[in-house]
Amino acid sequence: MIKLAKCIFIKSISIMKNVKLYTETQRFNHPLLLGGFLLLGLFMLKGLMNAFYSPDTLPGELTKEIVSFSIFAIVTIFILLMKLSTCIDENGVSIKFFPFHSKYVLYKWDDIELVEVKNYSPLKEFGGWGIRFGKKNSKAFSTRGNVAIHLTFKNGGNRIIGTQKAGELNAFIAQFEMLNKLV
Repeated sequence: MIKLAKCIFIKSISIMKNVKLYTETQRFNHPLLLGGFLLLGLFMLKGLMNAFYSPDTLPGELTKEIVSFSIFAIVTIFILLMKLSTCIDENGVSIKFFPFHSKYVLYKWDDIELVEVKNYSPLKEFGGWGIRFGKKNSKAFSTRGNVAIHLTFKNGGNRIIGTQKAGELNAFIAQFEMLNKLV
């Protein structure tokens, strides 16, 4: 757990020139998800081929198979193109969840009361992964897993930002805490 105050952080910036700032990029690329897309895609492609090559197929059935496969392909490509980018620097914590954010959304250090890396339950607390809204002005951004950066704001809200690099992030926070103790 780390409390960040702007005055301490500003003093640390000159010392932090040698500190590597934290960045992470995540995608919806879990093997089970990709395997599910592949199996469902093959099943739908088989139906499309059967409708296309069968002499008994009515024109409406072929159209239905083409539309179904096209919608599946578009949704699959959309999900596979999603990308969550996280950056922690001297300005604060920034995220961009492509294609929903065209530029980074910055959560400034002035507004943040507490930063923690901890486990959470995406299904119980938010109903899944992606961009999710929870109780009491909370919002989650995640692609997989159950470890996240928890930002608690001075106004009472919070943001949960998924991470696949908990060890690296904890090391970054520990290094940051050590710098703040030196100042």
